[in-house]
Amino acid sequence: MRLAKIFGGGLLVVALAFPAGAQRPGRDPAAAFAAADANGDGSISRTEYAAAREARFARMDRNGDGAVSRDDFPRAGQRPQAAARLDELIAEADGDHDGRVTKAELAEAPIPLFERLDTNRDGAVSQSELAALREEAGRRR
Repeated sequence: MRLAKIFGGGLLVVALAFPAGAQRPGRDPAAAFAAADANGDGSISRTEYAAAREARFARMDRNGDGAVSRDDFPRAGQRPQAAARLDELIAEADGDHDGRVTKAELAEAPIPLFERLDTNRDGAVSQSELAALREEAGRRR
């Protein structure tokens, strides 16, 4: 689900970390990594990760009301599992618990996927860390 890219630590790192996301039509994992790597040093810092996540906000706010909510994903209501996951993702970043995530709330929200990807705890996610997570995900399948 696209919303996971914002709230769950989102962005293209999800696509890079998990093969299923990386193989969606129109997605180039190398280009996605390069886009997030704003300074071109070969890794994505926490700041770059957060900036890329926030940059996707406008695309996720499909109805233009200044917040991301279930209203932006009407088809999710047709699939109970998708709706439940959407509610979980919104709840992770919804600071005032109104069922909507504003850009300000997103900026303050935790980034658990980044923490999981940054296995050496140096404050950046390298391509080798992404590759290791991809490999781990492949073994779990």
